[in-house]
Amino acid sequence: MRIRLAAAVRSYAASMGLSTGSPTWDAVLQIGIAGVLLVTLVLLVRDYRNRR
Repeated sequence: MRIRLAAAVRSYAASMGLSTGSPTWDAVLQIGIAGVLLVTLVLLVRDYRNRR
C-alpha cells in the first residue's frame, strides 16, 4: 500500500497550473477576470463615495 501511495504522490509532484489547455482561451479568461475585478473596484469606490 505504501509503495503504491508513494508512486501516486510522485505522479502529481509537478506543479499543475490552472489552464484550459488552450493558450487563446487562457488569455481571454485572464483578460475577462481582470476586467471584472476592475469593474468591481470601480463600483465599490463609487458606492463608498456616494454614502459619504
